[in-house]
Amino acid sequence: MTQLAYTLSLGPKKRPVIMDYAAAHGRAANDNARFETSADALRNAHVQSALRLLASHGLQAAQHAYDMAQKSRAQNDRHSADKWMHICRILDKRLAQKMERGSKAG
Repeated sequence: MTQLAYTLSLGPKKRPVIMDYAAAHGRAANDNARFETSADALRNAHVQSALRLLASHGLQAAQHAYDMAQKSRAQNDRHSADKWMHICRILDKRLAQKMERGSKAG
């Protein structure tokens, strides 16, 4: 356990301001628990593909991945459709859920 990170001088006494932040607060709410570090996340092939797609298509990247997944499904290419859906899910969960709901209904 981390001892004393900072101290606050109050006359002759010193009081701890922060003791062990991680133990007190746990993981951040926006921390992606699937990966131990951000470097681990960047090593993930789907994350790399999503970032490249975002760089080339900007804000339309999720829609492009969605369209590619639809096209792959229409061609009965399940492997490619799953890959594009995973990329779409990384970029826009709601759009991916829309396709999943559509495939369950049909």
